[in-house]
Amino acid sequence: MRKAVLKFFPVFLAVVLLWGCAAREPLMHPAPALVPGTGAAMNTPGYWISRHPDPDRLIMSAEKIAALNQHVVAELETVDDIGAFEDQISGDQVRRWLDGALAAVIARGYFTAKGQRARRSYFDECRDNLDLSSIPENVSLRFGFVTAHADQRILPLESGLYKKDINLSFDRLQNSALDVGTPLAVCHESRDGLWVYVRSPLSRGWVRADKVALCSKARLQQYLAQEDFAVVTAAKADIFGERELLTHGGRCRMGARFSLLRLDDGVAEVLMPVRNADGSCSFLPAFLRGCDVSRGFLPY
Repeated sequence: MRKAVLKFFPVFLAVVLLWGCAAREPLMHPAPALVPGTGAAMNTPGYWISRHPDPDRLIMSAEKIAALNQHVVAELETVDDIGAFEDQISGDQVRRWLDGALAAVIARGYFTAKGQRARRSYFDECRDNLDLSSIPENVSLRFGFVTAHADQRILPLESGLYKKDINLSFDRLQNSALDVGTPLAVCHESRDGLWVYVRSPLSRGWVRADKVALCSKARLQQYLAQEDFAVVTAAKADIFGERELLTHGGRCRMGARFSLLRLDDGVAEVLMPVRNADGSCSFLPAFLRGCDVSRGFLPY
């Protein structure tokens, strides 16, 4: 018996060692805090500002910025002015957008979160929910605002699709994210009624219908034309339900713009679009920290 144990001991030892190596966490080598040849001060904005001969010089006036913005909208066509849209759009155009997005996703051969390649039945269900046959010759646009931080999806699906490595941080159906107050033109609705296909100033895609409030185009234009407005300058800003900043009502990101009612005592009171039970839009007061916003756009 003793000889048998000694005979197999080297094999047993090798298995134990291999198992131990496999079970251990891989060795991690953190990135250096500083790139070679640099100093700690270089990680601060003040270091670089101090090296500029005139850091507070105005680069462009508000008038020049407005002209540049108009050029971007009218000629480069990379940004949309939602309030300037016509009331109708070609149904064929909407079908091409929806059908093209689905075809592009199918062609890429993505995988579900379970590691299985998305099958034909998966996309057949998705195509059915696109409800392409209901799109008329001319689509009457509806207008409105995002009322809560919303994902904008390439297809009307909550579930994600991924490349073969199934890195869940990179959902290939995520097109963008829209902040509360983003103006929209609604082009279509999914068959199940849960999603609307929208054009925002920077992108097109599907948004949950319960995060969109509809209003007339005139009301949208009026809100966007308010001369007194607040722009979020913090990376992320909390939205509160009262001036005391106690009841959290959501969040928004840098660049979000709201009609401004009052800015004093460290608090900004703004008009925020909200969704009524029937899907229509109302505007109610909401509050942000004064340090998180600028009255009007920051000078460039």
